[in-house]
Amino acid sequence: MKNLFIYTIAAVLFSTIISAQKIDINKIPELGPTNIIKLSKPKSFRLENGLTVMVVENNKLPRVTINLSLQRPLRNDGNIKGVTEIVAEQLNNGSADLGKDEFNSRIDFLGAKLQFHSGGAVAICLSKYFPEVLTLMGNALINPKFSSENLKISKQKKIDKLFSNEKNASFIVGRVSNAMLYGKNTARGQFVSVESISNIQIEDINNIYKMHFVPNDAYLTIVGDVKFENIKPLIEKLFIGWKKSIATKQHLEPAHNITKTEISLIDIPSATQSLIAINNLHTLKMNDPRYFPAILCNHILGGENGRLFMNLREKNGYTYGAYSNLIVDKNYSEFLASASVRNEVTDKAIIEFMKELNAIVDIKPEELEDAKIKLKGDFIRSLEKPEKIATFALEEKVEDLPTSFYTNYLKSIDDVTLNDVKNIAKTIIFPNNSRIIVAGKASEISDGLKKLGYSVKKCDADGNVID
Repeated sequence: MKNLFIYTIAAVLFSTIISAQKIDINKIPELGPTNIIKLSKPKSFRLENGLTVMVVENNKLPRVTINLSLQRPLRNDGNIKGVTEIVAEQLNNGSADLGKDEFNSRIDFLGAKLQFHSGGAVAICLSKYFPEVLTLMGNALINPKFSSENLKISKQKKIDKLFSNEKNASFIVGRVSNAMLYGKNTARGQFVSVESISNIQIEDINNIYKMHFVPNDAYLTIVGDVKFENIKPLIEKLFIGWKKSIATKQHLEPAHNITKTEISLIDIPSATQSLIAINNLHTLKMNDPRYFPAILCNHILGGENGRLFMNLREKNGYTYGAYSNLIVDKNYSEFLASASVRNEVTDKAIIEFMKELNAIVDIKPEELEDAKIKLKGDFIRSLEKPEKIATFALEEKVEDLPTSFYTNYLKSIDDVTLNDVKNIAKTIIFPNNSRIIVAGKASEISDGLKKLGYSVKKCDADGNVID
């Protein structure tokens, strides 16, 4: 009885306090003082062949993550597009002195994961097995064994995957978007096809390996329960024989936005929804002072609970989610807004999309403050992962960023003004010079699209205009 009395009094007091403070649980807390971020730098060294090694010691868990990043320049692979991915898959088959079955058995026995991909490789293992896993990675990378039999298997798997994506709207829109933005016969616009995969021969595998899977401008990051002084001699032993490439870099073909917004319609007769993708090119890079106003602008427009989400989902119920993405790196600078909507509201959804793209030049102070809180919180939470230290160091090198880019990250966000965000919106989002790509059931949506006032061109899944 006494305990019940105490609980009752406590409940009344708590209720009184809450009522007095009038707490709004839906309101984002106000910004507090910006903390100074002190980021440790990875210990690093560089081999004579160009391989840069960065080590982050973290002894909290007996685990190590190895990440190989090949900063290979984009090249136009022409009629053998997809060959780089095929080469990466071949590297997963072991090495010249260790067959596929034994190679995979050793990885499984060690309880590790090791996977090569077109941009490099990643491995995760217990720290006590780190030297052996790194040895397996290095051996497969430097002493590969390519065979016509394995190539045939890889090509068939790739072709099967292409067939499985024949009616995948996201897959189709992705490759058509690149083809239209950059041109089908360019390094950034070309896409994998059944024909290009079929053209690949064993000689192509060897040639691309020698050109792209090389230490030139490659980065090996090692994060976890390791000691730097033990790693350097091991790396030198394993990777010093990795040969440089003598291939010359290709200049990326120029690309421009269209002079007037138009719609490209891709017919998917079985589709119950339409996928809308609105994109344009811009020239912003990460080392541009306007980068931080740009990411804040994009968050206000198409971030979590941004204007697009609140309009197309919450207000109109056209979709489960509508978002935008600002792509900024050394090879691609694009803006993309997208959503999957019901067929019957496809035209209405595009109207609302364009309304929001045009209105983003007018931003309210409270929207900017809310965006700052969200982006700062995301950044601070990301620091909980030790891998981020290596990621930041790699980005500073690859994207030509100042060494203070991430230590000043929070301050850079705080320094953004309302005018900064309004001005940058005009240089990254071009509602009047965008490509609107719609993949859906043409018989149900084409009439509505034609009434929007834009030129509508029907395209096939390869980006060819057919009507």
